[in-house]
Amino acid sequence: MDDSPADAAEVMTEQRALAQLPVVLALFFEYAATLGLTVVRYTAPVGARSDYADRWGGDFLPSLSRYDGLLAVRLTPLGRLCIG
Repeated sequence: MDDSPADAAEVMTEQRALAQLPVVLALFFEYAATLGLTVVRYTAPVGARSDYADRWGGDFLPSLSRYDGLLAVRLTPLGRLCIG
């Protein structure tokens, strides 16, 4: 791997996206679905994602977060009303 600033920026962008995805999934799962703004389709989180397995320590984790099993999100009429 080249140690140029562009490569370092790319790695940081990938790491940031990997850290932010569970937060976004949690927002849909815990807040939007609970309030009736969305309907979620969910499966067990174990093995649902594999994009973290190549990171240090990720090969020992069965899932990155409990929200990894979120498969689909559908906006409800209430959600459409709230969005505008």
